[in-house]
Parts: sequence; structure tokens; C-alpha cells
Amino acid sequence: MRAYARQCDKCGMLVTPRGGATPRFCPTCGHQFLDSPAYAGQRSDGSPQATAGGAVASLVFGILSIPIPMIGLILGIAAIAAGVRAKKRIEHSGGRLGGQGLATAGITLGIIGAGIWTLFCAAVL
Repeated sequence: MRAYARQCDKCGMLVTPRGGATPRFCPTCGHQFLDSPAYAGQRSDGSPQATAGGAVASLVFGILSIPIPMIGLILGIAAIAAGVRAKKRIEHSGGRLGGQGLATAGITLGIIGAGIWTLFCAAVL
């Protein structure tokens, strides 16, 4: 990994790498840089990252779409729609929202559930 200079968001100081290591903290104010490994899953104020509600809903709908007969098709479609919408919100949140994996899992389970019940309905009709 190549080290690079950074500008602190808090004080505006340009921090240059020393010894080939990319800086994690601003030496002037002590602000932790957003892409440092210790920052994962937290916002800049240190509080935990919020999970997008649509991602959780997508996962729940996706799970329920598989075992519930007939309504599973509707739940699968809802899981796909909620997951896609949640992923867009997460991308545009600038790191304030998490749940990308939950949304992806919900979309995947929604596709499986909707596919199962579509095939079931096609076989019965």
C-alpha cells in the first residue's frame, strides 16, 4: 500500500507520511482519519454507524419469502425493491449509514423466494 499525504477535516493541516506509513491521526489536533483501519464501522464523532432500515426490512422480507406459500412471491418482490432502495441510500449517505451486506442478502433471498414461488405457480397452472 502506498502512503499519501492527507488534509485533516477538523483543522485543515496537511499531514505528510513519515517512514512510508500512511498517517492515521492528525498530529496537530489528534483527529482520526476516516479510512484508518480503526475507524471501520464508526462515524467521525466515534459513535457507531447506523444501519439503514430498508436493509433490515429487505432481509426480513427475503427470509419470509421462502417458506410462506403464495405471499412469498409478493414478499420476494418487496425484498428486492427494499434492498435496492436501501443500497442506494447507503451509497449516498457518505458513510453515515451501513447495512450493505444486509441489503445484498435481502435482495438475494428475495430473488430466490420470488423464483421459487414463480416456478411453483407456473407448475400448478
